Amino acid sequence: MTWIGSVKPKSGLFTWNVPKKNGRFVLVADGHSQAVPSGTSAGLPASVLEWSIAEPQLGCQVGANGAIIAGTTTGTIRVVATVSYDHSVCYEETLELIPKEPLSPSPSASPSESPSPSPSESPSPSESPSPTQSPSPCSTLSPTLGGSLDLKINLGFSVYGNTVGFLQVYSAGPENVFATPQQLRYDFLRAETEIIRDSSNWIRQVSVPDLFANVAVSNGSNYAVQLYSPTNVVGRTNGGSFYALTNSPYATIRFQNPDNTNHLQVTFTRENTNVFDYYWISNGWKLVSGAGLKTEIKTETLSETNTLRTVVDTVQQGANSPVYQTIEKYRGTNWGTISGERLIEQVFGTGTTARTNSFTYYATNGLVEKAIYWDGRWEWSCYDSKNRPTNLFSGFGGQGPTTNSGVCRSFSYTYATNVISGAGDTGYLDTTVPRQTIEYLNNNEVSRSYFVALPGERHLIKCISTGATWSDTSNLVTTNTYFTNGFYQNELQSTRRPDGTMDIYIYDPITISSDNLNRTNVILSGHPDSSGTNIDDGRKQFLLLIRQASFFPKRLPT
Repeated sequence: MTWIGSVKPKSGLFTWNVPKKNGRFVLVADGHSQAVPSGTSAGLPASVLEWSIAEPQLGCQVGANGAIIAGTTTGTIRVVATVSYDHSVCYEETLELIPKEPLSPSPSASPSESPSPSPSESPSPSESPSPTQSPSPCSTLSPTLGGSLDLKINLGFSVYGNTVGFLQVYSAGPENVFATPQQLRYDFLRAETEIIRDSSNWIRQVSVPDLFANVAVSNGSNYAVQLYSPTNVVGRTNGGSFYALTNSPYATIRFQNPDNTNHLQVTFTRENTNVFDYYWISNGWKLVSGAGLKTEIKTETLSETNTLRTVVDTVQQGANSPVYQTIEKYRGTNWGTISGERLIEQVFGTGTTARTNSFTYYATNGLVEKAIYWDGRWEWSCYDSKNRPTNLFSGFGGQGPTTNSGVCRSFSYTYATNVISGAGDTGYLDTTVPRQTIEYLNNNEVSRSYFVALPGERHLIKCISTGATWSDTSNLVTTNTYFTNGFYQNELQSTRRPDGTMDIYIYDPITISSDNLNRTNVILSGHPDSSGTNIDDGRKQFLLLIRQASFFPKRLPT
């Protein structure tokens, strides 16, 4: 009997307002950032869809009209939307929860992304490298105190771009002091990743394009994660559950309790040996590394009826006085219908050199109201009933926080489509992007832009005259087109700039053979031909992703 099968792409019911990196929508795992959906059909706006998050939810919550509020755990979640009056019509999309940026006293430090909802003029294709995806796949081990004991074993590159994620040992308390494989977790969804578990549902083996991870248990307080080249995988033995391996691992990460106390020792061996010692100290963790040269201590305390959490992080050389310290204060409460914490204060350094940033939030939605920075900068944000920024005020000429646009810099955002009347935009696409943005300085207009969303097209319009309409012939227009169907639906197809030059994106499918995985994408840039689908004078850039034998995948621009 012969069977013929086919794979067909499913039409998407919605898209997110967050960036897409390497084919995956990304959301910062900071506990409050949001991904807001927009329907892709005029007859099916986000408001008529029913929303849910498939397990594991990674601490994320569903807000109004399908908005996803981030948790603080990195990984991948699956969001399911179902038509409320016809449950046979549904669509599932993933969101990648990525690590938040480390705290910094620099002027860019902020509890969230800028409230400015304006789209980028030059969106990157999904296959471009993402600077926010961390840790680097080229670094095998990442031991930190990221709010707790937090150790990541990087699993290398993905055939779809960037990484396949990492194995993680994470704990806010002392439970992971006991060195057993039960503490290992993998929270990503990758088609090319195979997770093999034992009868206790603990991770025993992980197969990914770049490597093969094997968990070897010595006893109840000692186990190792061994990393092998894929060429060392022999195959399953006698139809068994686990893969057989040959030769020695190229790297080993050993977890053990050396003295049966609140002490977890991690030994990383790859040519050289590095030891990291985690100690539980009743209200936090101490990490000692570099043969005792570096000590990091992170503690947490609760106060004000457990609604205020204070996190103190110090770094010192051995037992000497701290060389660096940060203090973060988080307020935990119900923000409207959403519960969670918000960062209300950051202090960098101590004494007279300390630098303090402070933040306030709206009680009804938990969004940032005022952000006041140590260097004198400030921002004051206002929102509409759909939690979209309508006005942003910021400092100018020494003026303190105010909503008086006559004495500061300000932005006004309009979402109604009457400001682009006649453009054909009905407003159901990209509902979180303003159709008109005006910047003022002391109530004097200094810039104006428009945004038009059409099926498969987005027009970003910059005005060179104050008060200009969206259709003014002197405007500068950047047009982005997107695939409207097929496996690359909603991916960037082309960009046409005001000077007439274009970028054209060609996505090739992945090719698979017995010993390699290849993917080649092409970007054509320059002067377009008469059809607008090719470049007759310009350059061709290849984004080539390869894994062959033991070689790492690479992107090779030419």
